[in-house]
Amino acid sequence: RPHHRLWLGVHKRTRLLPKTTNQKDKKIENTMPQLLLPTLRRQPRNTLAVLPMVAIASLILLSFASTTAPHILRSSPPTSVGRRNLMNAAAGLAFACGLQQRGEALASGREGGGVTYVSQAKSPVMCTKPKRGMERKKGVVNINDEATFDKAECDLGGYTTKTRYSLNTPDSFRPFTGYFKGGPDNSGLLDLRLQSQDYGQDPVTIFVRSYRYKPDGSLMDKKNAPWVDKTTITDLGTPEAFLKVLASNLAVDETVSSSETVDGVTYYRYQLFKNEKGYANNRKIISAAVVDGDLLTAVGLASEPSWEAAKSDLLEAVNSFRVTPGTGSPPQVAV
Repeated sequence: RPHHRLWLGVHKRTRLLPKTTNQKDKKIENTMPQLLLPTLRRQPRNTLAVLPMVAIASLILLSFASTTAPHILRSSPPTSVGRRNLMNAAAGLAFACGLQQRGEALASGREGGGVTYVSQAKSPVMCTKPKRGMERKKGVVNINDEATFDKAECDLGGYTTKTRYSLNTPDSFRPFTGYFKGGPDNSGLLDLRLQSQDYGQDPVTIFVRSYRYKPDGSLMDKKNAPWVDKTTITDLGTPEAFLKVLASNLAVDETVSSSETVDGVTYYRYQLFKNEKGYANNRKIISAAVVDGDLLTAVGLASEPSWEAAKSDLLEAVNSFRVTPGTGSPPQVAV
């Protein structure tokens, strides 16, 4: 069997034992390969998971052999040379496997327990896709509901805007796909939608929305979208003034606002709280920016019961939102 070939060198050495070797030494030598076989059988068949373990197991085995049967190794000089070569190879194998695993994590956008989502690119994690007939299901959504959702690969963003952006989240968040025009929701308004079930009974959501086009693809008019001819959010006033432009009928009990400029792009940040029982998402975190006439917002939503557990991660994720100027369509103004 395959695992026997791993220890072929040890079996060959056993067959070359001098006739004077006592039975006790033979027993030790023959049973050493079997010590690690149950461990090997329990491991997944993923090569990257098995190879480092085999390398480490080889080092332990050879160390054990050198201490329990030193006279055997001394009686066979070529075996000692092979042992050193095998130890060097095993150490190199473990190191190489570690580098390969790290490289794959970076390539997939995953590093340090978090995920980087980049618009108009493949998702680094499996997406949540509604099963046939479930696309218009309303109410609270649980991404772990296997009766409603499947897991599938998907493209991120590009459904409502061509302006590129990125977002960093904990790896418990999963993107949605397979709704209106293949996008992340059935309204056609959102460009990206992520959700996590790790902060209590209620889901925690992050979405990205563009305010340049209507769901039918037509350009928003300047009267209702005064940013369509602007290049920066500061052209629309202070953070407090802009919030009234974005949501003129906004009714909240608490507002915390700030601004930050990163790589030449100014972001307005908001923490909103609505103190009302039965309100689905009492807490909202917003990061907004205007580039090339396109207003983009990243919004984090959490209910009051989930807020304390999700607060730190949600703030960090939404504040990591970055947009790249010059990657979308040039500004157009509808009269």
